[in-house]
Amino acid sequence: MQFPHEPTPDHLADTGPSRAVQANYRQPVGGCRRTMGCVSLIGAVALTVGAAMLLLTMPSAEVAQTPAATQIVVVTSDAPSSDAPTAQPQIAPTAAPGDSQLISVLPTIAPDEMFSLLMTPVAALDFENPADRIQIAAPLYEPFTIIPDRPRGGVIQYEVQSGDTIFRIAELFGLKPESIAWANERSIIGGLRPGRMINILPVDGVYYTVSQDETIQSVANRFRVEPYTIIDSEYN
Repeated sequence: MQFPHEPTPDHLADTGPSRAVQANYRQPVGGCRRTMGCVSLIGAVALTVGAAMLLLTMPSAEVAQTPAATQIVVVTSDAPSSDAPTAQPQIAPTAAPGDSQLISVLPTIAPDEMFSLLMTPVAALDFENPADRIQIAAPLYEPFTIIPDRPRGGVIQYEVQSGDTIFRIAELFGLKPESIAWANERSIIGGLRPGRMINILPVDGVYYTVSQDETIQSVANRFRVEPYTIIDSEYN
């Protein structure tokens, strides 16, 4: 048996057996496989074209969609429940496109009428209700200035008048009789002569003249007070 493409042996050159060499050839492709490949290629192209058309038509579809009308629902509960409250929804009324609404407008005064009222005296205005009448009260001015009582800032001199006593002078200046006696010489106790000048303290206390050899401690011991009482006094 002789294979195709097999070289013809040269019996003269080599007397040995010849080795058969199988040729490398392709088998013919069937018609069924070609048909399936064409169908797959056409399907891929159709799928690509369909996807492109879908992407191009998506925005227009979204714009063409009309949003649904929304309604405001108010949930109220009139009767309380022990387990869980059940509320009946109430739809708030909305105005239709062709409905008309009534808007109240407050009355206003004309400019000429306002000017006439401003130029009319208050006394000439006729008010139906007496409570609506305008009353303008003028400020009250006192013809005299009242100066309040001010405390005395230091020791003053008072001239004794006829009929004065220590008690009367003390009552006149708002002091104790002892303060009048302690602020003057001891002879004042015997009697007051008209025309005599006496010392009047600003507050109740003792009027004492310190000698050269005295100290604050010795004066405090003399009148049985603390030294800081003398030091802190605003009249010393």
